[in-house]
Amino acid sequence: MKVIQSDALLLIPDISGFTKFVNNNDIKHSSHVISELLEAIIDQNTLGLQVAGIEGDAIMFYRVGPCPGLDEVISQCKKMFLAFHQHLTNYKLGKFCHCGASISDLDLSLKFVVHYGNLAINIIHNYLHVIGPDVILTHRLLKNNINSKEYILISNSLLDDSLANNFIHDGITFTPGATDYNGHGVLYYNYGRLTVPHTQNDSLHNMVDAVGLSAAC
Repeated sequence: MKVIQSDALLLIPDISGFTKFVNNNDIKHSSHVISELLEAIIDQNTLGLQVAGIEGDAIMFYRVGPCPGLDEVISQCKKMFLAFHQHLTNYKLGKFCHCGASISDLDLSLKFVVHYGNLAINIIHNYLHVIGPDVILTHRLLKNNINSKEYILISNSLLDDSLANNFIHDGITFTPGATDYNGHGVLYYNYGRLTVPHTQNDSLHNMVDAVGLSAAC
């Protein structure tokens, strides 16, 4: 067994609405749609991120080495977010899926958690296993008290003191927040709500009204 320990960026895009979608659809349809949405997110990887694992509705990305700049991190999340919603739009417009699922079944959203910390990479029989307290902490940050379905949460490990309060970055307003986690104490972060650009939203709704969609796989 080979073990590598290093500081690393940890980034998790997490699809909300996954459980309801899977429970309300045929397994063949739901697995096909979720797989393609996860692929759309991975295809937008421009930061040289490595995939540590895919856990149902979430991808654990990591990048060993110095922490990238905030510009790069936020830009990466936005690219993944837009690709995710473009793929959802394509499904709703019937461009890819032909299985008969209704539009309401595709009530899915995407959020991001970003943290910088230490991890250990274990190679066990050619399988990669990423572990460490900061890996656990990153997963814990997915459970928070943010009143929004779609956002970027950036832990204070990536922020300097000048960004401890509200700040605007790349058109997104970030607000300070904190959640008390048993075993970790209070964790501080800033979060910014994500929205689909109006042009993409308007295009989708106009097309849906025009065709009265009932898509399928």
